[in-house]
Amino acid sequence: MNEYDDLTTRLSQTLADHSDAMAGSSLGLGDVQGRARSIRRRRTATAVAGAAAAVALLVPTVALASHTNATHNEPGPATQTPTSTQTATTVDTDAPLDVQDLPAGEAPRTGYLEGQTLHLPDGSTAATGTADPASRVVLLTDGTAVYQTRDDQGVTHVEVVDGAGDRHGPYGGQEGLLGNATHTLAAWIGTDGYPVAWQSGDTAPLRLSTKAGDVGLQLDGVIGDDCTGDPGCRMLVRSTDSQTGEVHDVVVSSRNGLESAGSSGGDWVNALSESGLRAVYTATGDTSSCSSVVTADGQRMWRTCDHQVTSFSPDSDRAAAYLPYFDGVGSSDIGAYDVASGQVLFDHQSTRKTQAFVASSVWEDDSHLLGTTFQGGSWYVVRYGVDGSMEIAAGPQHADMGANPYVLPGQR
Repeated sequence: MNEYDDLTTRLSQTLADHSDAMAGSSLGLGDVQGRARSIRRRRTATAVAGAAAAVALLVPTVALASHTNATHNEPGPATQTPTSTQTATTVDTDAPLDVQDLPAGEAPRTGYLEGQTLHLPDGSTAATGTADPASRVVLLTDGTAVYQTRDDQGVTHVEVVDGAGDRHGPYGGQEGLLGNATHTLAAWIGTDGYPVAWQSGDTAPLRLSTKAGDVGLQLDGVIGDDCTGDPGCRMLVRSTDSQTGEVHDVVVSSRNGLESAGSSGGDWVNALSESGLRAVYTATGDTSSCSSVVTADGQRMWRTCDHQVTSFSPDSDRAAAYLPYFDGVGSSDIGAYDVASGQVLFDHQSTRKTQAFVASSVWEDDSHLLGTTFQGGSWYVVRYGVDGSMEIAAGPQHADMGANPYVLPGQR
């Protein structure tokens, strides 16, 4: 039996052991299915159902652990002025994804959720204070914590605990809770299909006036600082028809109503930036994809088939990236690009020896990503610098690969 066979066996056994308990964990079956559809949902395919299907979906992640970095980047227009990036000579920007012996750094400056304990950015801890177990969180600048929770029937809600400790809600919500780059608002999709925001200083949720859709809605991005001002806020919403598998992307604007998303230089939008840039898929295959970064009017800046572009830094100057295709609990590759030039800043790939993967990531600031990372039977929160540096921000915590104990604020 080789290393892949052994890991595949453990993956299958782990998910089988936990399939009945996953609904109440930080990585429920719905989350696994959502990640598994990272690319597949963008083709005509029916939704994944059942724990047995989820087990099968884990295998391709292992198969892609030896992914090599053949360069397929296409530079932007000749008139574009690339941004020069400086890389520390003491840091290996292509070091393997190996986190077990990394140095310890400071705790996540975003805060994070560990079980039902909230670790705040100042280093203190608090109970969530929610009526039902929390599975996602967004922390706002005024001390408010917005949680996605599930009751004992598996029904999703949103509960809000303000800075004084008072609880608001629960409010009806569909799967998915995100925050903006400045941590001034949290957003979700209501059960009626309308996007909803909770802003710093609010005492009640704000429902946008435009409905996002009816079927299989999923919030995939939110930008803007104030949904009540000008230019307002925008939310990227994806809907999947459960009968046909057809996928539709829309951007709902608090000022302009329904805006087209899919026409912005590619077939499907994967991320919005605060400056108006978008990451789009321009091609998808059975085990591959290509992504482009495009301007708001659809002009392509650059294209890569080495990764899928997943999110933009708060200043829109850098973009995080995962494997171009993966099914399962995470990506065995994490990297970042310089947005202006399309050049890779760092690329950490799992190997046959390290057998690691990243389950979720968020931008901590303009130069660092935080990623919940699994390796060797333990979970970590790792700080990935755009200069190629890596350090432990939290952990390790021993847990099965299907039971991620860490939830980062606003993770997708």
